[in-house]
Order: sequence, then structure tokens, then C-alpha cells
Amino acid sequence: MSLNHQDATAKIRIDGLAICCFNKQERRWEVGFMRHDEHEFILRWADNTQALAIPAEARVIRIETVNGETPDYDKEFSEGFFDAGPIVNRKRNTDGLTTEEKENFRWAMNLDEGADVPHGTITIKPPPYPVTMVYISDAVFYTNAITPENMFLLPLVDDPNKMSSKAVDRRLYGKTADEIGVDIKCAVRGRIKITVDDKEVASMEHRPGRPWGMELMNMRIDHNHGGPGHGHMVMAPAAAAAVAVEEPAALYQQGDFQIYYDSLDVTGDKYALWGKRPPGAAAVPSPFGMSGRTDCNTPWVAGDGLSGMTSG
Repeated sequence: MSLNHQDATAKIRIDGLAICCFNKQERRWEVGFMRHDEHEFILRWADNTQALAIPAEARVIRIETVNGETPDYDKEFSEGFFDAGPIVNRKRNTDGLTTEEKENFRWAMNLDEGADVPHGTITIKPPPYPVTMVYISDAVFYTNAITPENMFLLPLVDDPNKMSSKAVDRRLYGKTADEIGVDIKCAVRGRIKITVDDKEVASMEHRPGRPWGMELMNMRIDHNHGGPGHGHMVMAPAAAAAVAVEEPAALYQQGDFQIYYDSLDVTGDKYALWGKRPPGAAAVPSPFGMSGRTDCNTPWVAGDGLSGMTSG
């Protein structure tokens, strides 16, 4: 059965450099936003009435309910997310998918061993820069958008621009979750409150049939958070010109997936995601158009939380 988004108190979009995990013991979602110095973390309302640039020194954001309705974490959402089963074919055309298939959270890349990336066993560790933890209560996660084109997953040491097309094609990975969606529901007269380091910064009252929209975006600073492509950014002209000088004829463009290894030790090879430049496009187009190469899609891990991101 598909999710009834209009029944939610708030619908949240998550995108960018972050790792998420459903903590079954605490019965909450945890999202570790990595404060990489080339990225900016913004909390914004979908109607553009409010926007907060979250400072790198912010340690904890809580999105909690007052008189909330807890999802069925015991059965229907036992992993905390909308689960329509394994993604059998990531390379398929997604136009004909049902709503349930499109919103399957498993489009998001699972970093755990034996799942979606063959980098071996992972150990979460603090990155060499701050992490802002976001704790979200009474929430169901799902895929809000799928990457428009297939991507390539290659060992970090490889550059597809220096490989034969056949060798690169063997590394075709497919599509991932372009954005993560989050539904939170409260009862009548309930509300969602948002605190940053224990200071309340916003409140969203339950409005039956009129859910609030909010975005948690941790994107590169030189990109527009509100650009086309499901919230992905358009490269600033100066930045595009600078890249064009460095890479005048790059056929493949690298995303930011490899940055996640700042917060992961792995027993195998490290990997990077690449997208193919569309035929006929400029030497360095916006890398967030139809190439499938996004700034950094948000992956997930199973387990008992993300405390390892903030404590060694």
C-alpha cells in the first residue's frame, strides 16, 4: 500500500552529503550531516518563507513531535522506511514504475557490507571536520526522486576518462535515490518542533490535508539549492568556467560519493560514482542535468545509530 503524503503533518526532503540510519532501539531516524568545507547545510521551508543556514558548530538538530502519531515500527515499517523489496534492476527505465516502486527507500544506496557497494565491512568514524546530527521522531523515510540516468561505480583509483568505453560499461551501476522523502504525522492539535542545540527555532502545527514542506540540503556552496532537477543545483558561471579550463573534454564527471569515506573505514576498495556527459552538451555542462551525476546522494546504513560519526 502506498503512502498517503497528504495525511502527513510535514513532508521533508533530504539531499546532499549525509548518512542516515534508523535507530531501532531509540525508534528514531538519525541523519549525520557531514560539514565538509565545500558544502553548505541549509534548512528551508518549501514555500521559501524561511531558510536557516546551519552553522558548522551546530551539534544537534531535533525534529520532534508533540502529540505525534508513531508509525508501525513493529510491522509495516520495521526498518523505519517504506520497503517494497530489493531493487532487482537499478538500470531499468523508471518511467513505468508504480508509485510504490518509485518510493521504495531501497533506491537509496546501502553502505553496509554485502549490500550495494562492494567495499567490504564498514566501520563508522568521525570525519576530519564537524558533523551535525539530526534526530527525527515519528518519521517514515522513502525515495522522493530517482536519478534520471544510470551512473557508473568505479574503484576510486580509476578514471573512466582514461579507460575504454567497454571497460567503463562493465562498471555501469544504475540509478539511486536522488532525494529522500520523510513523512511525519501528528494528531489533531499536535505539532512538530525543531530545535538547534536545544533552542527551538520553528514549529509546525498539524493542518489536516495541508502538510508543511521542508528541506534539509547539504550541497556544494557554489551551487544553487533551488535549481532544477528535483532540487539539485546549477553550477555557478565562474565555477563552470574554472572547471572548463581544467577539464575541456571530460566525457565522465565524478560525483561526491567518495567523500563518505571520510566517515567510513572499509576493508576493501573505495569507490566513486560517475555520470556520463550528455551527447552534444558543452564540454562542462551543469553536471546536475540529465547525466545522472548529482552533488552527493544520501546513503544509509543499518545498525544501532550513528554515534560513531561524532565519537571515536
